[in-house]
Amino acid sequence: MIFYYVFVLSLPLISHPIFGNEAGGMTISKYLGLASFAYALFSLAGRRHRVGWLRTAQARWYLALYGLALVSYAVSLLGSTPGHWAVVVMLTSQLIFFITTLILVDSLDRLRKVLLVAIGSVALGSLYTLKEWWGGSATYGAGYRPGYVTGDPNFFAASALLCLPLAFGWALEGRRGWERVYCLGCLLLGLAASMVAASRGGFLGLLVGLGIFVWHSRYRARAMTVVPAALAVFLILSPSSPLRRLLEPGHSDDQARDARLELWSAGLKMVQSHPLFGVGLGNFKSLVGRYSGLGSELELISHNGYLDVAAEVGLPGLAALLALIYYSVRTASRVRRQALKDRAVLLQQAALGVQAGLVGFAVALLFVSGLFLKLFWLMVFLSMCLPDLQRQARRPQGHAMAA
Repeated sequence: MIFYYVFVLSLPLISHPIFGNEAGGMTISKYLGLASFAYALFSLAGRRHRVGWLRTAQARWYLALYGLALVSYAVSLLGSTPGHWAVVVMLTSQLIFFITTLILVDSLDRLRKVLLVAIGSVALGSLYTLKEWWGGSATYGAGYRPGYVTGDPNFFAASALLCLPLAFGWALEGRRGWERVYCLGCLLLGLAASMVAASRGGFLGLLVGLGIFVWHSRYRARAMTVVPAALAVFLILSPSSPLRRLLEPGHSDDQARDARLELWSAGLKMVQSHPLFGVGLGNFKSLVGRYSGLGSELELISHNGYLDVAAEVGLPGLAALLALIYYSVRTASRVRRQALKDRAVLLQQAALGVQAGLVGFAVALLFVSGLFLKLFWLMVFLSMCLPDLQRQARRPQGHAMAA
């Protein structure tokens, strides 16, 4: 399991000097993923319970999305602008991640450890983000937006919001003293880094995710006091914040807004021209100039994850993505409600964290081309594990031993 935990730790560190370093054409992070996959296949021999590959609706929709992406790629090979093979490789690595997670996260203890490591991964990414901001602000001013190690300030903010509601939950309601201190430290780092990253889409997603957490918290009154107060402190003290960019956009922000509107318009034209199979995997950036008024040589991403899928894979792919997110959130919500009735505190907290993070990310995805972010897929895959873990938690001890 150690390879899997280290792999999870590396998820938000896209350009890390170690995890992102290539050896033999693959990054260290990918080697960790393959080692985890090999261990998962080896552990199947001694597994007591069958893996519920297709037991959840989101698992079936995930495989449908993968299949539709492959079909889109195959169709694009027949045209003048074939899709990118590198995207197929990336999607296949996600499939391996799916298989690995469903095999290995087979107990509540492993679920707890994976989520703690995921929270720690955001804290580690936060340290790099804050370090970059400290160095860059001396040259470019307090408004400098860091994010090299984590790929981009918008990508970091989207990754962070997947884990911050969970960190809030364990900091306020953790069962073990050291876990509460650990999550509190990770939370403070994550909030500070999210403020200097100043992603407006990420901030809106964080507000929604934290709102979900507060509303469904077992200690709602405490959460309604602590969470807004903590967020307000960071917004006030931060020399650069997403709220400031929302309320007082600068000239560059206005230019970015106008460019995004033009990119979204071009993306919609791609969908109109290729509604069934899209323009091909990874082709949005190279083809956007043909569909926009910004110049034929333009090469920019759409800054909208849903539009990415609709334009590159087609409307069936978009439908599969929406269903995947919906059923992931619904599963987490159902497990949370039942765990609350069963007084299964760990499962309730984990399910609430997954639910809040995914809802927040779904909002941020309207403004970020972030479907490649691995922390998102971790939370989706963990939502597939939750029903089996709930059944195990409710199974009588004697029956569990007999199984």
